Amino acid sequence: MMGRGLGVVFGCGVVVFSLGAAKPKAGTAQKPMPIAIYGPVTRPATQPVGIPDLASQARAGKFVREIFQKEYAWTIGLARREFARKLMQQGLETNGDAAARFVLFREARDIAAGAGDAGMVARAIELLDRYFIVDEIKMNLVALRAAGEASKTGEEYGAVAQIGVAVVRRAVGRDDYESAEALTAVSSSAANKAENAALQKQVRELGGEVQKLAKEFEGVKAAQQAIAEKGEDAERRLTVGRHLCFVKSDFGAGLAMLAKGADPALRGLANSELGGARDVGQKVKLANGWWDLAVGQTPMVAGNLRKHAVEIYREVLPGLRGLDRSAAEKRVEMYYDELVKERGLKRGLY
Repeated sequence: MMGRGLGVVFGCGVVVFSLGAAKPKAGTAQKPMPIAIYGPVTRPATQPVGIPDLASQARAGKFVREIFQKEYAWTIGLARREFARKLMQQGLETNGDAAARFVLFREARDIAAGAGDAGMVARAIELLDRYFIVDEIKMNLVALRAAGEASKTGEEYGAVAQIGVAVVRRAVGRDDYESAEALTAVSSSAANKAENAALQKQVRELGGEVQKLAKEFEGVKAAQQAIAEKGEDAERRLTVGRHLCFVKSDFGAGLAMLAKGADPALRGLANSELGGARDVGQKVKLANGWWDLAVGQTPMVAGNLRKHAVEIYREVLPGLRGLDRSAAEKRVEMYYDELVKERGLKRGLY
């Protein structure tokens, strides 16, 4: 029923950090579970598939419980976390049985949530989203609520809040403001229980930004509808383009709107990028423009603009020399340092 041979592969350009994990038992080796925060984890050759039917899940679940009967009886938190990690590894090594793989990841998610391990919850859901067609936003909402209820220490509550913040941003990027607001509430509760003033402030500011963006989205929808019914004009293009680039971080779709929008500065940047800034000097100037535009923006918008700038800096770094290279490297480093700071992660692998 279960095959072997599939492991975790992180693609080129992905930056990985590890969340502070619980200490292992004496005499046992344990590696921190990696959490990708920049760029997608390399997906398998096949595309994600639909969730297996309930009958298939039930059969696979029964088989998994038979194999791991002893582990399911464990009650100590650390042992439960190790069991969740083991189930994830089994899922990665299982080929040819979608139902078994789904159940292994699902059980890992639920066991980790019950043990108050938000980091492992996030990893299990990342794997479910990689291999199956799931709503990872709503899945995270339910699982993080459970992890928050099971948490006992400030560190555990803090991890729930920090991962919740990351999922809030993804929810906003999908225009799912209902889930974003619900996740903000989960993060706020966890941050308060962690008694972490800096984290409380971050979540509070994020909640305000989500509410502001949710109101602005009504105008975006109106502009989109007007474009469909009456044709495009510069103001509507600007409204939609800003939303796509600044909020959703979808520059592929948004640049064309900004290129004919009502803001001259944004129009210039968009046309430069769409016109195919060819040489290194032009690309550095373009990256600088997006980076400088982040000044004075809300944290989420500023992060999206800097992320886009960093993507361009990374592309041209091999061709830069001297001061230009040092300046680009510094901004790339600043971007990652900010990610580390705001997500409570530890420096890890590039």
